[in-house]
Amino acid sequence: MKIAVFGYYHHLNYGDDRLGQALVHALYPHTVVLLPHNQTPPDLDWFDFVLIGGGGLVWAEVGIWADTIHWLTKSNKPFGVVGLGINELNANLKPALMWMVEHAEIFAVRDRKSHALLDCH
Repeated sequence: MKIAVFGYYHHLNYGDDRLGQALVHALYPHTVVLLPHNQTPPDLDWFDFVLIGGGGLVWAEVGIWADTIHWLTKSNKPFGVVGLGINELNANLKPALMWMVEHAEIFAVRDRKSHALLDCH
């Protein structure tokens, strides 16, 4: 299986890069490609699954958070969210995240604040 993992990777942040390497190790023997969450998603045809997280990735409508429902639907790939931290949730992002809660294979946030911002869903 080929898995696209979106997070705060490739920014010389040791903690996030270490998390990425832990995911690569945990998901072995699957092929894991770590992608930055703050850029437009690439063509996902090559992947079998999309994983978002972990970390405090939700701030504004940039990268994967711009038109999220559209690109996830267009990819036609199963997806999951793990260890997601929601720092801020504006009125434009909340519907997309609530849609993701309903359609994801798994949706797990990392803390109580993030859970509360999703109406404890």
